[in-house]
Amino acid sequence: MKPFAVKTLLLSAAIALPVSQANASPFAGGQSDDTNLEVGASVIPFGPHTAGKAGIGIGGDVFSKAMKVDFEGLASTTPTGHTGNPSTVYTFDEPITEDDHDGLGVFSFAQTSSGDVWYGEWSENGDTNFTARSVFYIGDKANTTMPTSGDADYSVKGFNHFSGSNQLSGNINVNFGTGVVDGDLENSDLQIEIDGSVSGSSFAGSATARDAANGYALLDSNGVSEGEFYGSNAAALAGMATFANNSQYDTSFGSTGKTTN
Repeated sequence: MKPFAVKTLLLSAAIALPVSQANASPFAGGQSDDTNLEVGASVIPFGPHTAGKAGIGIGGDVFSKAMKVDFEGLASTTPTGHTGNPSTVYTFDEPITEDDHDGLGVFSFAQTSSGDVWYGEWSENGDTNFTARSVFYIGDKANTTMPTSGDADYSVKGFNHFSGSNQLSGNINVNFGTGVVDGDLENSDLQIEIDGSVSGSSFAGSATARDAANGYALLDSNGVSEGEFYGSNAAALAGMATFANNSQYDTSFGSTGKTTN
């Protein structure tokens, strides 16, 4: 579907659908900067979109963050289409320019290996200059259950200033008995280290950014990490690392597979 058609559907929805019709399923996630976007339950039921799924809303002169569309429907409008493959990156490209503030911006996002769980990156202009960038993750936790012992390795991929072929990749290990989370992901320029603790079906802790192109020199050790487990027996995870003083290192990530040890 062309971007104009998507915008037409959203504008129609703004008139026809009260925000109160949002599905009450337990979606959990977050965004690094909510100035321009907000993740949560989708409310738009028109065209390729379905209400009550993991979604995202963009604020602006015409749109509202409350007008959330589901990622599955958004993925189906991209040139790649929705394959359900966790290795597929979906990009919705409609940069916001100085002459047209009605654009939706540039989304690069992916689905985890299990469930209605998504993670990605948004900016006004994509890899032109990544104006007003924010990373995000969101998923449906309705059927989530957590192991109480054992450990698992999650293969993960991530987004940081995505330009078409520079996803980060790595592994995050979770010991469900001790609640310890640790791992890292990287591309040729950046490494993000994750250390945290499990609490319920979430995790939180610290994050460190290193220069992968220059001997892994320290860039920022004051980041924070957060994330959620999703699905039966914590089948998938997604989250983000954020850096208050260096937002250029903010990175979202999600699992592409899980191995139980």
